Amino acid sequence: MLEDWSAKALEYTLKTHVSFLPENYSELVSQILFRFPNKPERHQLSIYLEHSLVILEWFSCEKSPSPYCRHFAFGAFKRFNNGHLIRIRNYIELSKWFGITPNELKWIADIYRQKNKKESNNHYWYTSIEKKSGGFRLIENPKGLLRQVQHKILEDITQYFPVHQNAYGFVKGKSCVHHAANHTNCQYLIKLDISNCFQSIDKNKVFKQFLYYGFNHEVSSYLANLTTHKCHTRNIWFDQFEKEQKILFKNRHLPQGASTSPSISNSVLYKLDKRLSLLSESIGYNYSRYADDLAFSGNSRLNFRNTIALISAICYEEGLEINHRKTSVTTRNKRQALTGLIVNEKVNVSRKYYDELKAILHNCIQYGLESQNREGHENYKEHLIGRINHVSMINIVKGKKLMKLLDRALSETD
Repeated sequence: MLEDWSAKALEYTLKTHVSFLPENYSELVSQILFRFPNKPERHQLSIYLEHSLVILEWFSCEKSPSPYCRHFAFGAFKRFNNGHLIRIRNYIELSKWFGITPNELKWIADIYRQKNKKESNNHYWYTSIEKKSGGFRLIENPKGLLRQVQHKILEDITQYFPVHQNAYGFVKGKSCVHHAANHTNCQYLIKLDISNCFQSIDKNKVFKQFLYYGFNHEVSSYLANLTTHKCHTRNIWFDQFEKEQKILFKNRHLPQGASTSPSISNSVLYKLDKRLSLLSESIGYNYSRYADDLAFSGNSRLNFRNTIALISAICYEEGLEINHRKTSVTTRNKRQALTGLIVNEKVNVSRKYYDELKAILHNCIQYGLESQNREGHENYKEHLIGRINHVSMINIVKGKKLMKLLDRALSETD
């Protein structure tokens, strides 16, 4: 924050920290001083700037300024790229930033495909995975050059997008354990699942995110194209997907498999998290989201049908749909499970998961590690260690018991 709270000091700060500053910046300074005659707190100024119509106008025009991160509520003028300002005005400068030619940028951004409307080139590999609940999940893995470009976008831009405090999936320092810990020792647990979450986030929503955080129309459009995908659905095996999925696949959407999709999805769903958090507060419940899993918990009995309908309506207004086949309300006298963890009294591993892993390790002792590698993991030992570490993170006593069994299995193999 400024030490000298005056028009001259504010104008100097804007000139110093904002490239391509619009001519009417003095209007913003006047409005700030009119609203805050005395120096405000940082969060007060941040909230005011976030809702400023002058700033909104700046970022809605073609020649938008290139300042720091626009989401002022998370720290006034927070910058992208770990403190280094990114100045990109057009696709030529964007291609230089990526270290590729303009034609390569147009190619991987599907500009040629849009003009010619041909499906001769595809920048993704497709993999189909069967869901436990039925149906199939499409994994879209980007190929070489596009994968490198998306990684740079993640490292320098999207990982700095703000995430709501009640979002736990794909967030550094948070896990499914932290998500589950919000809902322990509660009388009622409501669980809902967002249907086709990534595919429901289309290019327009992604474009608005980049535009909102300071990039102009042209650059935002290219970044949105690079982080979304329209499937080539001529493959015969696409018939295995449901009709609703096929419709989403044919529109540009966040691909499940791109490194940028998790951070962008969390940013797009910020408003949803905010609305659902306010709803949960109003009914005296806890709320958290882990990827596409929504959870509410509390001790007061509600009209659950109306509450679920209201949650579904909010999701629908945000462009998402709830998979009602997975919606459930569980009371404390039954097993309350969340992301595979038991939350009745404290976060714990389910008995079924623990017993299955224990049985696998006993079989490894008797018949060898590879005899149990039915899914064909490249390094089955590391796979088992990962599963045991997951248990240890939740219940260290059970984790130690399983690790002893693995040590016995390894010694028998040697």
